[in-house]
Amino acid sequence: MPTKQRQDQAGVTLTVNGRELPFLFNKRDGGEVDSETGKSRPAGGKREEAHGGPKTVEDVTLNGEMNPDRDHETLQWLKSLIGSEPEAGVVESALDGNNNPYRVINTWTGILKRVNTGEYDANSSDLREFEIEVTTHGEVGP
Repeated sequence: MPTKQRQDQAGVTLTVNGRELPFLFNKRDGGEVDSETGKSRPAGGKREEAHGGPKTVEDVTLNGEMNPDRDHETLQWLKSLIGSEPEAGVVESALDGNNNPYRVINTWTGILKRVNTGEYDANSSDLREFEIEVTTHGEVGP
């Protein structure tokens, strides 16, 4: 197993309503665990004190290069689910030097929030990418 890990040595899978999807994601954003905080200053000139607050988990956004033969039907299915609160799960796994998963880094569960099938630009030769967003339930697993 590697002693250090590059950002490109991870893979992400998405499951919606119990169905693992065939997408190949090249980027994951979000999923950060944070907390709300507050501060107060007691009377009598005492120094300010910090208070912990409830935990919150950022939404997770996944990006992938569009392969129409592989992705079109599934993206259309996902778009049809928006608004019906479909359950979604995201698993990020560490990859070894041969690109085989060997450890789960993070897991998130939540609701499918958004599907973007990519941008159109007649003046660009960039590859079309799609984006999927999952709003999390507030827990991150190993």
